[in-house]
Amino acid sequence: MGRAFFSKLASKQEPKILWIGCCDSRVPEITILNMRPGDIFVLRNIANVVNQCDTSLTGIIRYAVETLQVNLIIVCGTIHPLRTI
Repeated sequence: MGRAFFSKLASKQEPKILWIGCCDSRVPEITILNMRPGDIFVLRNIANVVNQCDTSLTGIIRYAVETLQVNLIIVCGTIHPLRTI
């Protein structure tokens, strides 16, 4: 990925996936899916909550589907290991 790649990326975005995931600095979605910057449109929130009354969320979904024409929406959570006391 060089300068030309990021110049093209700066001019437009054409992701095919909308990723709704938890706010977590440890797991970048492009790493999990082995993709490049620009391939995924990302929304992160606490506990990856999807609530139909959240106008911000519904606006993002509408923008992703209607304008960006994503064809896949992933709601991804995390699993915490069992803890012993």
